[in-house]
Amino acid sequence: MYPIAFAIAEVENQETWTWFLEYLMGDLKMVNGRSYAFITDKQKGLGNAIAYLFPGAEHRHCIRHLYNNFKTKHAGEGLKQTLWNATRSSTMVWFNTHMEEMKILSEDAWKWFEDKNPAQWSRAYFKDISKCDILLNNLCESFNSAIIPARDKPIITMLEKIRMDMMVRNANRRVACQRWMDMVGPRIKKILDKVGQRATEYRAHMAGEFEYQVTGGGTIGSKHAVDLGRHLCTCRRWQLSGMPCVHAICALRSKQHEPALYCDDYLMPSMYEESYNPIIHPIAGEEDGEPVEYSIAPPLYKKQAGRPKMKGKKEPGESKKNNEPPAPNTSKMPRTYVKMTCQVCKKQGHNRLGCPITKAAKAKAVGEGSSNPGQTSRKRPRKQASKENTNVKERLVRSWRSWKKLKEFNDSSQDVNAKASTSQSVQQPQTQSSQNAAARNIRKSQFAQPNQASSEWAGF
Repeated sequence: MYPIAFAIAEVENQETWTWFLEYLMGDLKMVNGRSYAFITDKQKGLGNAIAYLFPGAEHRHCIRHLYNNFKTKHAGEGLKQTLWNATRSSTMVWFNTHMEEMKILSEDAWKWFEDKNPAQWSRAYFKDISKCDILLNNLCESFNSAIIPARDKPIITMLEKIRMDMMVRNANRRVACQRWMDMVGPRIKKILDKVGQRATEYRAHMAGEFEYQVTGGGTIGSKHAVDLGRHLCTCRRWQLSGMPCVHAICALRSKQHEPALYCDDYLMPSMYEESYNPIIHPIAGEEDGEPVEYSIAPPLYKKQAGRPKMKGKKEPGESKKNNEPPAPNTSKMPRTYVKMTCQVCKKQGHNRLGCPITKAAKAKAVGEGSSNPGQTSRKRPRKQASKENTNVKERLVRSWRSWKKLKEFNDSSQDVNAKASTSQSVQQPQTQSSQNAAARNIRKSQFAQPNQASSEWAGF
């Protein structure tokens, strides 16, 4: 991503986009708009502004935003894969083939693209002047994530924060480019190595000094004509990206040439370094500035309804968790939820105990068991409670009864002795043997009668 210009507008509409693009046209001295390509995510009024100021320029749409609108009415993995195959197709033959597949899957989904110009969303109709075959507007998303720390600042502070970040970023890129040892940048070399791994599936047949016919690959009997001198291939991937395609790399290997030498000039380190040579110069602070005779009035501001929004709008299919920045100083790990999978029916949402198949098998087994009278049930015997635990209450009652009887016996003995002493003083003195016999008779009569107190406490 190479930042060129940015601005802050009050509202996003055709008027503000036209104002911004007019200044951009003047700064870049854009005379012929046919050599430029714009890619957008269908912002409000931007398409009309580009068509008005750059009628000959190429205008592409981000495929991710296009698919988010498409899947609201036409969902399905088959339609999704077919759409992406059509967008990645670099020739019209492949594009028409995938669109016919979509028509077979869903004619309504195929009709949804009738009013969509394929030159805005398919590589088969892209121009090969810009040497860029990107389909996603990820550069815009990268810029939005980079300015998050400055979005809630006042306008002067926000602009100064963005300017300083761009100044440091360009300087770091300039220094990093001077350390490159290869003929191309590290990212370009990584792409060439990845594409070169598939070149072993093809075979190059020499037709001239720079012309080859390449056969093989995943498609049986596929043939492609490669012209190394003019950097052309019938698959059009070389013309679109500026990097040799898999067919060109196969031909270059047979010629024992390095694929990096055949990359476009825009991908060379010299062009990269020249792009970052201009310096964003530092500026002095506000206290060191020269006073001016006039004051700059702030722009007209219309307060929006509700709380100010700090985050960008999410698309219908855009994941909020993955795109939001992590919370600062997090001390907890994020909670993750795993859907359980049944071992019986292999479906998610329940385990084998709650599986309908398991429940039906258990119900069938219970029904067969009740229908056969001779079959014994396999119920697990109930564990009996220990007598030691169940007889605690009974032992407490017996202990209390014994204590009550002993207490009553002692009390009755004292009463007998007291009666004997009083009767001895009034009547004739009795002998010790007669007193003992009277006490035994009283005790026998008490034990013979039912004990009301013990019967009341029997429920203890």
